[in-house]
Amino acid sequence: MIHIIQLDRDFFEDFNRQKMQTVIDLVKPVLAYRNEMYERYRRKSKATDTMRSLKGSVAIASESYIVNMARGYLAGKAPTYTVAGAEDEQSDEYQAEIDRIRRYNDDPATFAELVHDYLITAAAYLYATENQDNEIEYMRIDSRHAACIFDYGTPPYPIALVKVWEDNKEKRTEIITEKWRRIYGDDGELVPFVDFGEDGTEQEILEKPLHWDDVPVCAFENPDNIAIFEPVIELIDMYENLMKNVRNMTQYNDMAMLMITGYTPKWNLQDRSGTEPRQGR
Repeated sequence: MIHIIQLDRDFFEDFNRQKMQTVIDLVKPVLAYRNEMYERYRRKSKATDTMRSLKGSVAIASESYIVNMARGYLAGKAPTYTVAGAEDEQSDEYQAEIDRIRRYNDDPATFAELVHDYLITAAAYLYATENQDNEIEYMRIDSRHAACIFDYGTPPYPIALVKVWEDNKEKRTEIITEKWRRIYGDDGELVPFVDFGEDGTEQEILEKPLHWDDVPVCAFENPDNIAIFEPVIELIDMYENLMKNVRNMTQYNDMAMLMITGYTPKWNLQDRSGTEPRQGR
């Protein structure tokens, strides 16, 4: 069974406050899981902290080792693109356009970030947009704050991306469909945001119309929703606790001395002189 969020394809038509609450209720547990996995990997509450144990045991950050080794192996080389299924002349045009887009996008860095997110949270998202110079840009969206919603098709197809975050302690919910992009507040009302309007200039708007005829997001989600280090979390906890016990035992016993009282051994052997040795004390 594929563990993804699914809704009817027309769910975002006539979108209202009740539908928004339905979306938040579906997304919330998914984001909670991803943030939990990220805390396991990072082992910090803020940037200025040092890595720490999670349960008061000895810190052995196996999650970080696993993720970084896998990331280096999988993201060591940026993806390449080829055009197939078109006439030679069209193929050359398509390939030239792909090369042009790649020139103002950092493929290696973006790909490494996506792999990093996927290994930790079991999901990664790439968002495509067009800037004021009519250049196609694609960028990573943090999977700890976003989730994709699919339809019930075979295979399931993305119908929206939902992003949840806090702005000055006020919750914001951004929804991107194939037709529009909107930001909602806690009260379910639209929140103005700055983006490029229809005339190509930056302005404050309540809704940005989209003309991609598709949701401008590439979603990569693990069908089993399992972070790369999740199967060995209990083993990591057990090993850290074992190391804690060894440390404590060594710390408390390195100056210990053995003292025996109330015991007097008897000598049954004669010494070389042939006399009976005295009893020990």
